[in-house]
Order: sequence, then structure tokens, then C-alpha cells
Amino acid sequence: MRVLMVVGSRHGATQEIGDAVAEVLADAGHEVVGRDPDDFTSVAGFDAMVLGSAIYYGRWVPAVRELVERHAGSLAAIPLWVFWSGPLGSKGVPRGSVEGMDELLERLRPRGFREFDGRIDRGELGMRERAVVSLVGADYGDYRDFDEVRAWAHEIVEELGGTG
Repeated sequence: MRVLMVVGSRHGATQEIGDAVAEVLADAGHEVVGRDPDDFTSVAGFDAMVLGSAIYYGRWVPAVRELVERHAGSLAAIPLWVFWSGPLGSKGVPRGSVEGMDELLERLRPRGFREFDGRIDRGELGMRERAVVSLVGADYGDYRDFDEVRAWAHEIVEELGGTG
């Protein structure tokens, strides 16, 4: 199957999660085509899609929100899996607290979705971002669990009919 992978990532951590998912899909024999959310125009020519976004200030990155606003109907019409990354372990914004996520998932009707812990590197952040990290009490570090990411990707492979 031909799978479109679209990931909105500000500092690369969420893109690395998308890359890990794409690797599992490709290893199972699927053709994975990556696109930046700003370059997305259509799901035409694809059999399935994985959509991912980093979470900033409790929301998806603007490019992914705009993509969903423009294309929600066509996204809901294709086998779709959605993930987001941003909660930071036991501190900061807790899992399950992304603004508008329930409505978004209802609108997109993905076959599956997953929330992954993120990574926060002080050296990558601007002054405003560092202030927010301090305000929510998050710790810097990499909280991503790539075994969890790959396990979810194998679930997608099973649903797509690959060998996973």
C-alpha cells in the first residue's frame, strides 16, 4: 500500500517519531511518502495516511491545524492514523489535555490515534518557549519511548494487512 506520512514538528522530535513509524511501515513492504503539512494538497493516490503533530501551548502546530481545517472531509474518507507528541513525562502538560482533541478526533474519525511523550531541549527553544516550560513546571529531557512508537506502528501494519 502507498501511505502518506504528514508530520508537523517544530524542533524535529515529533518528526523523529514519524520517521520511526514510517520505518516500520516500510519494513512491512508499504511505500511511505513523507510530506510537510505546508506542502499537503490531497490524499489522492494514497491508500492510507498517518498524520502527526507536535503539541505547543496545548495545541497542534498551526500548519497541521490548518491542514485539518482545509481537508477534514478527505482525511476522514481515507484510512487514517493520528498521533501527537508533547506531554513531558510526569511534569508539565499531562497526557490527554490537548485543546480540542476530542472534537478533532470526532471530525477525522481515524482508525487509531496515539499520544506520545515528547522531547524538550532548552538549547532549541526561544525565550517565550522557555518561559512557558518554566510556567508549566516541565523538565527538560527526552521522554519519547520508541518501543511504544514502534509497537503502535506494528498495529497500523496489522490493520493495513502487512507482515509487521
